[in-house]
Amino acid sequence: MFKNKLKIIILALILLAIISRFLWLDKTAFFVSDQGRDMMVLHNIVINKSLTLIGPATSFAGNYGNIYFGPYYYYFLLPFYLLNNQPYFITSIFPLLFILGLILFFKIKELKSYEKIIISLLLISSSFSLYYTRFIWNLNLAFLLSFILFSIFLIYRKKITVNGVLMLVFGIASGAIFQMHYAMFFLYICLPIFFWKSWKNLLLYASGFIVSFFPFVLFDIRHSHVLSRNIYSLVVGMHPQIKTANFTFLQIFEKVFNYLLVPSINLYPLIKSLFMMGLYLFTIYFYIRQKKILNHFIALIFIVFLISFSIFKRDFDYYLACFYIWFYIGAG
Repeated sequence: MFKNKLKIIILALILLAIISRFLWLDKTAFFVSDQGRDMMVLHNIVINKSLTLIGPATSFAGNYGNIYFGPYYYYFLLPFYLLNNQPYFITSIFPLLFILGLILFFKIKELKSYEKIIISLLLISSSFSLYYTRFIWNLNLAFLLSFILFSIFLIYRKKITVNGVLMLVFGIASGAIFQMHYAMFFLYICLPIFFWKSWKNLLLYASGFIVSFFPFVLFDIRHSHVLSRNIYSLVVGMHPQIKTANFTFLQIFEKVFNYLLVPSINLYPLIKSLFMMGLYLFTIYFYIRQKKILNHFIALIFIVFLISFSIFKRDFDYYLACFYIWFYIGAG
């Protein structure tokens, strides 16, 4: 009886996700310069029959121009573009990926049924989630595919970690999705915690991750090492044209509250900040005390996310979009 009720609840949640992600999608999908650029790149790949070796430009710049994301964003979208090159068709891929991620999430055995229900409710009902899962963008694809990859890894972790080929493929997939948006750094730097006791798995993961950068290497060789020289100039501070947001530590927690917890509530900013800080730190403390490696992983990504944002101080709603799924998993 309990299993039947659980199945009904899960089906109802998936139906809610489908309705909320596709309702009026053709009227509300966000489509401006970035989306137009991406469709033009796909068009040029098809017309010129030549894959690009770099992806969209980031807002980081060195002496020789912008730093670039990897090309895998375009590689992923290309088969769908070949099926149908209409923007609304490509747009529909993004809510479909969210729904697929949700279905896979329900199959994770390391989480209890009520935990998965609470987390999925947060993911589906969040206005922040609703906005970022309904339009074409490399950042959206990065966190959606990361959610799918993370769920697949947890479902098949025992098989992946005992198979060298699968570990290598997992490393390549991690590196490719990371290159879709570098704000996913907090996730992929923490994933090795699942196999930190195995040097072989750690090496295979790192090797696959490095192999995924081959298109960059090929581009660099073909263009007089402009990418490596540009990255070097950025690192040594020769051309520090980096857009940064001027957030204080308390404002970070206020924005997390506003975006992910209770949007549009009329409270003093300090109250929001202190409440969110308390919840955030308690979440870390709670998971550190647990014995399961998944719990330690959640605590670690909460810590790394906060540190990495404090260092880079990117536009916060974009950066938080990459983190929100894992925030709800931890808080849920």
